[in-house]
This record gives sequence, structure tokens and C-alpha cells, in this order.
Amino acid sequence: MAKKVPITIYFLATLAGFMAAVADGFLNQWTKAGRAWLDMAGGFVFWNISLVIFIMMLQRGFLAQSVMLFIVSNCVFALLLSKFWFVEELSLVQWSGVGLAVFSLALMELG
Repeated sequence: MAKKVPITIYFLATLAGFMAAVADGFLNQWTKAGRAWLDMAGGFVFWNISLVIFIMMLQRGFLAQSVMLFIVSNCVFALLLSKFWFVEELSLVQWSGVGLAVFSLALMELG
């Protein structure tokens, strides 16, 4: 039987996923808009913060669960930033993929 995931893992996964999505946003802005090196630096800073939080997750949880929670969180936040920060249109298929990812996470948690 699968071991229950502590609530701190969910919090850390959400925070790490958000930080990684912000980093992706900065790096996307830097590459597409040809903006200042500050966008690149911001991307690297947020990715490093995300990495430190991910390491904290690994200290408290299992590898498979930590990775799955981080990836789902990162995907959800990246899609939201894509829609609201870059004003990109997201298709129904993309939103369906997010729904399936969340569903797969729920299945893993039910174990």
C-alpha cells in the first residue's frame, strides 16, 4: 500500500512548480523578445530557488511522488502564466491534458 504524502510535500511542490513556471516565463521573455539580460538572470534565479525547494521536497518524500507533484504543479502554473502573462491562447486539448495530469496524480495518490 502506498504511503500517504505529508501536506508539506504538497505545499513545497506547489511553491517549486510556481517558481519554475516564473523562471520559464522570464526565459521565454528573454529568448522571444530579445530583452535585457535581467530576464535571463531572473530565469536562472527562479530556477535555482525552485531547485532548492525541490531538494527540500526530496528530503521529506519519495522520489516518484515528489517528481509527479512538481511536474503537475509546474505544468498548471506554466499554462496559467502563458495565458495571463503572455496572453497566449490555450486550446481545449491543452487544458484537457492538464486535467488528465491532475487525474493521474489523484490515481497515484489513491495507490
